[in-house]
Amino acid sequence: GDVLTLENVDRHNEGSYQCIADNGIGHPAIVSMTVTVEYAPEVKTEKDVIRTGEDDRIELICLVHGRPNPRVVWLHNNKPIRPQLGVQIDISNSFPGQHHQIRVEPSTEEHSSGHRHILYLNKVTEDDFGSYICNAENMHGNHEAMIQITGLPGAPFILSSPHGDEPHSFTLNWQTESYYPITELLVKYHALK
Repeated sequence: GDVLTLENVDRHNEGSYQCIADNGIGHPAIVSMTVTVEYAPEVKTEKDVIRTGEDDRIELICLVHGRPNPRVVWLHNNKPIRPQLGVQIDISNSFPGQHHQIRVEPSTEEHSSGHRHILYLNKVTEDDFGSYICNAENMHGNHEAMIQITGLPGAPFILSSPHGDEPHSFTLNWQTESYYPITELLVKYHALK
């Protein structure tokens, strides 16, 4: 028919739509229109946990979508992070010795109107460990995502078969993600009845 109805519209329905009429005589008639959808922010992180160590330089990245463009605030352990001078700084013009730097760039996702919000931490210290929240807000609502920064190793992942290969011994193979070398481990076990 001559009507297109879009139901349950979300940001994925944004874009250019064309109506083409052709009766076989001459060139088809084409009319284009653009659909723009306003919506509350959507935030997701590239990594939920970052394992690091002192003196490292790391970046925390959250991907933010929303229309109108949301205002984004970073928090560390529930306290707002304020870069020097309270402005967003392009990393190419950063100030020496500044601990926090923030950069915003267009999303690399195909057909995306979102932005990557990047928080750089220069020379990580133990005080930098903890939770970081990327909070986005516009007139339609707010949303946030969290990233954990830690120096602790991740939970071990057991690679060994639960049944073992030997009748009177068991070789335990495991792996974990850790920034620092593992210097101590504790194995707990109990006999099956």
